[in-house]
Amino acid sequence: MWKDLFYLTKREKAAVWTLTVLVVLAQGLIWSKTWWMPRLTAALGTAVVGDSLHVAGLNVEEGLAVSYESTNTVERRGDAGNANKLRSTPPRPFNPNRADSLTLRQAGLSAKVVSNLLKYRRKAGSFSKPADVARIYGMTSELMAHISPSLVFETPQNNAFSTPSDFSRGARLERRAHLEASLPIDTNRLSQLATDLEAVETMPSQRATDMVVIETMPSNTENPSEPDMGLFELNSADTTRLQCLKGVGPVTANRIIRYRQQLGGYYHVAQLAEIKGLYPDVLDRLQASLTVDPTHIVKLNLNKASLEKLKTHPYLNFYQAKVIVELRKARKGLSSLEELAAFNEFTPADLDRLKWYVTW
Repeated sequence: MWKDLFYLTKREKAAVWTLTVLVVLAQGLIWSKTWWMPRLTAALGTAVVGDSLHVAGLNVEEGLAVSYESTNTVERRGDAGNANKLRSTPPRPFNPNRADSLTLRQAGLSAKVVSNLLKYRRKAGSFSKPADVARIYGMTSELMAHISPSLVFETPQNNAFSTPSDFSRGARLERRAHLEASLPIDTNRLSQLATDLEAVETMPSQRATDMVVIETMPSNTENPSEPDMGLFELNSADTTRLQCLKGVGPVTANRIIRYRQQLGGYYHVAQLAEIKGLYPDVLDRLQASLTVDPTHIVKLNLNKASLEKLKTHPYLNFYQAKVIVELRKARKGLSSLEELAAFNEFTPADLDRLKWYVTW
């Protein structure tokens, strides 16, 4: 019996011996991996690096040389070209206040200096003398000596502002001083502007350059106060109408309209105090300038509104909305707010506010 149990055919014996040999070999590799693993890794790494270097060596004179030529060599040639330009004759005359980047590059300036010059021109204004150009970051003394004979600057004109680049502070002060020294006092114009001849005689010297300020000053003699806009109805006013009120901007007007939509309408101006972000002085002005017509309120039907609709109302929370839904199911509808007074979720103040917004 036992002999039959351990009896193996010739093929089964061969399979067992083969499996045994494989297990022994695998176990031997596992035990000796600390010895052969580093050597195998080093050998494979050397072979891979050698193959990579061989492939790279084949392409050095083709791809890499071309890439180097297209980047570093070209830049060096550009620098060498700029150096040759510095040693050659000065560039054509150009205005540093108007020249574009191409003109500046042709003059011998490097790309970095051109970028710094354009940034300075955009932020600080214009150049009036070579010393201003020399202050540009990256401008060397050799480069400055090369382009100085070619720099051309605009001559000051008598008009107040000639170009957009002439709005620098120094240019404005120079023009103002020039105009004040050259233009006489216009006493006839002062007589027309003043309301009394004695006021003209006592006024300080007013140059013609300041007449623009006097002429454009708003006159409050005819309209000493703001026009009376009347009272606005809060439930029908739009954002444009609300912004006519002092202290109400677009943000405040949008908040008022948004809260009105959430409520369904206002029943009293004092409800504006519930809006976050309104200052007390603004509330006082609004209460003095607004009226409320409660007939414009869009009411909520407690017997038809869903739970989601009820809980989104500013005067109802989730638990109050749930009481309404459960109670109307049990009683097959609600008919008055007195039915809600028996529940702790509703206070007398809650019911007093809700009476303006509910229907059946």
